[in-house]
Amino acid sequence: MRKEFLNTVQNILANYTYVVVKPSAANLDEWSEFSDIDIAIDENSAIKIWEKLEKNEVVKKVRAADKSYMFQLYFILKDDSIVAIDFIFQHKHLRKHLMTLEEMLYHRKQNQSGLWAMDEMVEFEFIWLFYMLNKSALPEKYVQQFNAFNDDLKYNIIQQLKAKYETVVVKFEELFALQNFRKIVLKNIFKKSENRGLKGLSNRIDYYLDLGNEFFLADGLMITFSGVDGAGKSTVIENLKHKIDKQLRRRVVVIRHRPSLLPIINAWFVGKKKAEELSVQKLPRQGENKSSISSFIRFVYYFMDYFFGQFWIELIYVSRGYIVLYDRYYFDFINDSKRSNIKLSKGFTKWFYRFLIKPDLNYFLTAPAEEILKRKQELSAETIHELTAEYKKLFSDLQSKTSKVKYEIVNNIVLDETVENIFKDVKTKTI
Repeated sequence: MRKEFLNTVQNILANYTYVVVKPSAANLDEWSEFSDIDIAIDENSAIKIWEKLEKNEVVKKVRAADKSYMFQLYFILKDDSIVAIDFIFQHKHLRKHLMTLEEMLYHRKQNQSGLWAMDEMVEFEFIWLFYMLNKSALPEKYVQQFNAFNDDLKYNIIQQLKAKYETVVVKFEELFALQNFRKIVLKNIFKKSENRGLKGLSNRIDYYLDLGNEFFLADGLMITFSGVDGAGKSTVIENLKHKIDKQLRRRVVVIRHRPSLLPIINAWFVGKKKAEELSVQKLPRQGENKSSISSFIRFVYYFMDYFFGQFWIELIYVSRGYIVLYDRYYFDFINDSKRSNIKLSKGFTKWFYRFLIKPDLNYFLTAPAEEILKRKQELSAETIHELTAEYKKLFSDLQSKTSKVKYEIVNNIVLDETVENIFKDVKTKTI
């Protein structure tokens, strides 16, 4: 269905003036499911195409983010595959205007399949500005693509950027060190008429309106991963993050253990940086605290971080449509409080869980003790069996009391199967 739908998209586009940004294949229906489909086109044409595609027989649902400078459309097809298309009217970054549609369409070129693509010089500038202003390094695939340009094209790009942004380079490859040029480029971007006076004010207003609209997405998710050291949490999270980003085109944030509005307790005495270094160096469950009073004070401190931090996470991430992945969660304070150098009863710490917003999906990753010990030799087999039993008991108990939240025990033996099964749950929740 994906190939059929993308073939339809390309046929409809033939009737309009557009360019495909960063084409990854000669035809749209050959695009990888991990590749973005970005199309520069005027807003009225984008609306007409959107209306036609929405009525297509293979489309089950459309999710849209309507911004002042682009439409982000997510077509969920009847076989549950997803096609994400961005219709871009202007090249913008936050409240800064970068390129007009006319600039993006300038000297466009048509390939043998009839698909219109950006001129190489225009595409270089588009990608160069995008990664520079997002404070990212230029991906290797683009470095290789641009290095393959002939000498004349490289020279013309150098001269064009010099004229527009006052960049001074001797060798073309120097342009790949993006952050070396950020200050001078921003200075020249703010000189553009589109970023000054009433137009500049309009850009600011549009930016804040776009930001406000994000709060109406209302379909962000909070997902937690628990498990003993060596159960594979970090690996599963990294792979899941990649799939969500590339296939669902959703913004993902990973949080370690707690919201961290409050620093590690040690940070009050040795500084934040030193406290984090000591935390990394120290093996888990090595604390020697045996005092109930000290444990209570530590617990209250960290619980306040969870209690107040949860509203912050909801506000800046979940309410704006982010997928929040927790590497460990409050469940550690219930079953494995020794990890945080706390010695309190499970019943006591569990009682306070009622005051926290319940994450949508919760996974306890487990595996045979011998498999876990192959991955990490930080816990004894006896401790692994003990903690696993306690987590299974806790998750079963929590699941028995609700149908709105999922608490699942996952046998993480085959990584791809684990990630795919969890990804299916995420898709169900988000589309």
